[in-house]
Amino acid sequence: MKNKRSLEPYYDSRSVRLDLLAFDENNVVYDAEAQQKNIGNRSMRRRSRVYQSYIDVNLLTPGETDFGQINDIYIIFIAPFDLFGLNKYMYTFRMRCDESTDTTLDDGAVRIYLNTRGTNDDEVPEGLVEFLHYMEKTCEDHHTIKDPLVQRLAERVQQLKNSQEMSVKYMLFEAEYYMEARMEAREEGLEEGRAEGLAEGLAEGRAEGKYIQLIEMVCRKLKKGKDAAAIAAELDENPELITGIFQAAAQTAPDYDYEQILESLDLNLE
Repeated sequence: MKNKRSLEPYYDSRSVRLDLLAFDENNVVYDAEAQQKNIGNRSMRRRSRVYQSYIDVNLLTPGETDFGQINDIYIIFIAPFDLFGLNKYMYTFRMRCDESTDTTLDDGAVRIYLNTRGTNDDEVPEGLVEFLHYMEKTCEDHHTIKDPLVQRLAERVQQLKNSQEMSVKYMLFEAEYYMEARMEAREEGLEEGRAEGLAEGLAEGRAEGKYIQLIEMVCRKLKKGKDAAAIAAELDENPELITGIFQAAAQTAPDYDYEQILESLDLNLE
């Protein structure tokens, strides 16, 4: 049996950017995430674990021992596709016991997947259906909306669209979000060692781009304590090249100057 040890986030741990985080008057937490692209059933279903764990940890103060004080939480994904294929607008999940399905864990956590393509209109509130349709087609005439809350939302969105100041802020935010999304996708590709991670550098038309991204991957794995042989095997790369990068990277740790490492390799980049 291992001794107890503290589990704390590493400085290079995966960060999370929340679309919307809100608290109601009872301190119940709501995290709403708009998911435009279907990134796969396995990834989408497990992604909710990441968001919930990130929020839960940040709800606790250092040294807190009474976990019963942690807030109830709802993780809500809104998507224009049906992740579960049952044609429902809403899928709600709570922890249940396999041996007694009537017994819930009651841990205060609920995960909800909203789908704009549902067909079970008679099973859900009309306001929810209108909200989901509005989320998918915000450009359409909102005066036909019947639900007062959705109508207020649509009117507020229209006011923001008509505001020049908010338009500028939105464009800046959109540009920042787009850049972060590109970096996130790029880092995920590098972390998994996929061929797409290397392909980005080649797409730029510069041979050095390939090696810079390879160096980034090696440095990431070096931070995790892996040796040159293990890294070469995982990346399916020339062991001599990986050893050279590994040795050069060790000289620039912990900052890892990728350009300096590349120069020290003396590669033929023609």
